[in-house]
Amino acid sequence: MWLAISMANFGGIIQLTGASWLMSEITNSREWVALVQASTALPIVLFALFAGAIADNFPRRRVLYVAYSIIISASLALLITTTFFTITPKGLLLFTFLIASGSSLSVPSWQASIGDILPRHEVPHAVLLNNISFNTARALGPALAGVIIALAGGCNATFGVNALSYMPLLFVLAQWKPPQQNRTLPREKILSAAATGIRYVAMSPSLCKVLLKTMLFGIGSIAILALLPIVARELLHGGPREYGILLGAFGAGAVAGAGFNTLLKRHFSLETISRLSFVGMAVTLAGIGTSRIVWITAPLLLIGGATWVLSFSNYNSILQLSSPRWVVGRVLSNYQVFVSGGFVIGSYCWGRLADYSGLTSGLLGASLFLLAMGLVCSRFPIENPGQLNLTPHGNWEEPPLPSFLTRNSGPIVISIEFHVKDENIPSFLHAVERLRQIRLRNGAKNWSLTRDIHECHRWIISYQFATWTEYVRHNHRTTKDDAAAVISLWALHTGTEPPKVTRLVERQSDWKPETPPPATNYPS
Repeated sequence: MWLAISMANFGGIIQLTGASWLMSEITNSREWVALVQASTALPIVLFALFAGAIADNFPRRRVLYVAYSIIISASLALLITTTFFTITPKGLLLFTFLIASGSSLSVPSWQASIGDILPRHEVPHAVLLNNISFNTARALGPALAGVIIALAGGCNATFGVNALSYMPLLFVLAQWKPPQQNRTLPREKILSAAATGIRYVAMSPSLCKVLLKTMLFGIGSIAILALLPIVARELLHGGPREYGILLGAFGAGAVAGAGFNTLLKRHFSLETISRLSFVGMAVTLAGIGTSRIVWITAPLLLIGGATWVLSFSNYNSILQLSSPRWVVGRVLSNYQVFVSGGFVIGSYCWGRLADYSGLTSGLLGASLFLLAMGLVCSRFPIENPGQLNLTPHGNWEEPPLPSFLTRNSGPIVISIEFHVKDENIPSFLHAVERLRQIRLRNGAKNWSLTRDIHECHRWIISYQFATWTEYVRHNHRTTKDDAAAVISLWALHTGTEPPKVTRLVERQSDWKPETPPPATNYPS
């Protein structure tokens, strides 16, 4: 599977290189050239949340089949258009958008499948291996693209190569037999599932920190790839060969950075590596903006490639290790949205700045932005997810459903009554806040904490679910870490009996009693 995805990565880099160079040939606008990167990132911003929901609710192999078929079809259509018709800048952006749409559908399913194939402790290494695959393609793909363009006499052949590169991946997917999941509950609706993923991330402060840094780093760092064709043409007065050398240097730096990643993590924290990446990328951008010699620019791009892979591979690994399996596809889709949102914003901003103030100004602006954001992000350090136990708890048994209810009945109200000593109240409130985050991110709504006015030691927690099915789904999502938080809260309860749990269903306005109430005559 890794060899097959590596071939597809080569095809994608070759296609993107051809599209970027073709855009620089059919238009003189720096903004249009930068928008090639934006058109590649925009579909992920638009569709990744839904792709994540699909990855968590449908067989991932089937999703990958559909996604790769879209990529192959769009690449062949682009090949035919550029071969037999005159392509316009808008048309080229449209086709790159379609190809990227297939990629946006595939990425959450592919990345979430890593946890289906390998045990948890091997996931960071697998993510790094994926990055090595992609960045090896980035190192060698542009050079291959240059050879293909030269031999074919145009960029259109690169689009056919991209279509062919996905064929082995389809063959390998046909051989993969992932474990079958026994579903006891119906699939979530896609919109609801996507909203659940957003809620889970929003209620997880540690994930929010990683996503913030991901987006800010993406906004600044994309200036390299967005403006590199113009750097090769205008600052270095080169052509496809020089462009290939620069992209190759960037990719080689990424491969080297991946090789040093394990060594760096032995001596530095993830937060320190993140800060070094911001600084390293800022230095790279400033250097290539002021250099006019290819053999000075290329070594600087080695640094840029290393910081690129160190940042994104570590951010990706942290998110995978911090997310339970039931939501990992949606968390990764949020990651893709933040990365690609940063790419879209950065590509547009630095392309506009380069058009109005010059190419050097655009690159220096991106460099200053990264330095400033690196300082801001230092106030939100990353937490190490290595100690989390996200294995499903598995000890919860569904209570018998009364005859007057169905699985679609609701809303279901859960009430838990605690008795807490005065000296334990601060610890109790802290534990309740932890439980509130867990319950809300796993699907509960309308959380409340109340205290009895007359019996001040009596506290009641209450929350709701739309239906009984959602209540059952919520309990199946509980991890062993979640259960530990519940146990710590239960330990603060006093009394011989455990906390009293009550399950209620709200009275619906359309319910009708079996015997109508007697008629009442009111005075006029």
